[in-house]
Amino acid sequence: MTANDRNRFAFSYTKHDVREKNFLYKNFNKSSSYQSNFSKSKFVSSSFIGTKFKFCSFYDALFENCMIRGALFKKCNLQTAIFKNCIVSATVFDGVKLNETKFMNCKIIDSGNLFSNIEETNLENTKRYNSYPCITDFS
Repeated sequence: MTANDRNRFAFSYTKHDVREKNFLYKNFNKSSSYQSNFSKSKFVSSSFIGTKFKFCSFYDALFENCMIRGALFKKCNLQTAIFKNCIVSATVFDGVKLNETKFMNCKIIDSGNLFSNIEETNLENTKRYNSYPCITDFS
């Protein structure tokens, strides 16, 4: 078993109550969480690549300096959640409650129907892209 496979499901939760927890520098890649409560939790410098969250609650949660790529948020409650300095790419928000969810200093790349559910006032200094930037944009 390789080191990468050892803790693949370390952060998969099913019907857990993990309210008000601090997840600092955690690797949620390819984990799956169902019907869990992450309300008022803090996710700082964590990675969410290929992560599935179904029927989870993130009420008043904080995502700071996180990489969220190819993730699935299905029927989750993200009301009053705050995303700060995050990169959100190719992420699906299916049936998600986004009332008063704030995106601050984020980069959002091709995340489907996300913008139809968020008011423009909740996107503070957030850049939206329809596709990945061209390689000539980088020095």
